[in-house]
Amino acid sequence: MTQIVTRARVRQFRKRQLFTMREFAYALGYHPNYIRAVECGALPVSRIFATKFLRLEQDTYSKQIIQSRYILPREVLILAKARKCAGCKRSVILPYAHQKYCDATCRARAHQKSKRKEVRQ
Repeated sequence: MTQIVTRARVRQFRKRQLFTMREFAYALGYHPNYIRAVECGALPVSRIFATKFLRLEQDTYSKQIIQSRYILPREVLILAKARKCAGCKRSVILPYAHQKYCDATCRARAHQKSKRKEVRQ
């Protein structure tokens, strides 16, 4: 099956995976200026670029593991965006928009670190 790689798809993938332009270019083996030119439409998507992009996309999505504390049905529609926990830096889907930490122990550890920094200063 032939897959079409468009500039919108490239940009959407990069933003969704939270890659910077430089990280994304490094992962594909290109210069950041080339990635920028492809995303803005100044250069067309080459066959070699498309092959490398599809390989990266496949590798990235195949390595994603979803873990849950709760028993979930086989098909789940996730309507929230994953964010980084402020303490442990893991990607989590938090139940409340204002929530910063994935659990109480993570929050306690982060507060202990901030107290240590205050004592040093």
